[in-house]
Amino acid sequence: MRDFPTVTAPTFITDPENADAYEAKHTPHIEIEVVDDIAEVTVTAGYYVTHPNEAGHFFEWLMLYAEEQPIAHFVGASEVLNPTMTVEVNLPAGTVLEAMAHCNLHGTWKTEAVIPESDVKD
Repeated sequence: MRDFPTVTAPTFITDPENADAYEAKHTPHIEIEVVDDIAEVTVTAGYYVTHPNEAGHFFEWLMLYAEEQPIAHFVGASEVLNPTMTVEVNLPAGTVLEAMAHCNLHGTWKTEAVIPESDVKD
């Protein structure tokens, strides 16, 4: 069970690269780079299509979950133009990550990614 509340169930867009502009501007993006079994995870809101982020319409927060457990949280505001957070995590390959972005007008949006194997071999 998540311990960060959402007012409604998140909208889950499975293919944001082919979504319409409304969906694409709200769906967060997860980028993962693994080196020596440490994953650098970057979550960006407004990645596919720029979100306005202005007074009255902005991302209030970003959340990152690993296997449904919260592991990182970013609090946004209208002054934050490109909400992004980057964290390094020590999680095994195959771990499912979920990113959520909450727009104050259009609710919560979700995407998923899986931590890949490290590209670096000893």
